[in-house]
Amino acid sequence: MFVRQIIFASIVCVIFILLVIRLIQKDKLDIAYSWMWLGIALILPLIVLSYDQIVAFSAIIGIINPTITVLLIVIGLLMLVCLQYSLVISHQKRQIKKIAQQIALMEKER
Repeated sequence: MFVRQIIFASIVCVIFILLVIRLIQKDKLDIAYSWMWLGIALILPLIVLSYDQIVAFSAIIGIINPTITVLLIVIGLLMLVCLQYSLVISHQKRQIKKIAQQIALMEKER
């Protein structure tokens, strides 16, 4: 990996970590999600700095270009994020239904 690519990727990772921390400080990012985003923010520099391992892993799984391996890792992370959000949405949907039923029962009792 070229030095400029490492420097650029490192700068992007640092900016992302600072962004996540700033969103947590401003209370714009819920604490339940902050751990996930901090985890991702800390994994990104490891991916950047372990380029030799990515090349070796790419060779093992039969991918010629290590950039595609990084892309697959990122797509996998995004799929996990989507799955986590789907779980949260499903849970909130059940809660909303339960609350709506309770409100309907309370209004019926009046």
